[in-house]
Amino acid sequence: MNAALGGKNRYGRFRDSDAFRHVFETVVSRCIEEGLVGGEGFAVNASLISAEANKQRSVSGAEHTDWQGLAASRRAVREYLDTLDQAAWGAASEVTPKFVSRSDPAAQWTGAHKRHAFFAYADNYLIDLKAAVILDVEATRAIRQAEVGAARTMIERTADRFDLKPERLAAGSAHGSAPVVALAGRGPGDCAPHPSLRQIQTR
Repeated sequence: MNAALGGKNRYGRFRDSDAFRHVFETVVSRCIEEGLVGGEGFAVNASLISAEANKQRSVSGAEHTDWQGLAASRRAVREYLDTLDQAAWGAASEVTPKFVSRSDPAAQWTGAHKRHAFFAYADNYLIDLKAAVILDVEATRAIRQAEVGAARTMIERTADRFDLKPERLAAGSAHGSAPVVALAGRGPGDCAPHPSLRQIQTR
């Protein structure tokens, strides 16, 4: 399957399907069967994924925009409106964004790379520390509050799907906040950067 056909299937036939989640969890199950997953120590981290949006076509977050009108012809705007009340997206923060993309309003304007700012999403990972196997993935807005919520979602989903509950939790600067420490049910010492995290850190 070439990239163009794969893209059409991803945003067409498979968009509302659980096919990708099923394939992913099948691979994770095989890794568990082969002894590649220890289940004792997890790490949570995230990568920024650049959105197909630019500042020139954006508006100020404080500016009134007819999103309902734009939604009539733009799928990304319809999806944005559908997620306004979700913790990983619109409800992640009450702070008004500096800029909002008219073509992809769910993308977050971020300067997290300490260089030029850009529109992006956060791709959050839950990683088993034994062999750096990714156990779960959750996309969110590229802000700290949403990433903390994603960590909770991934830990709970992994416990439900695979009956894996870590004894320790390593985290990056965003995920290493008090709410994530609470997920481990232990003190801050059990949610500190782990030596293995340096090898697999993506951000």
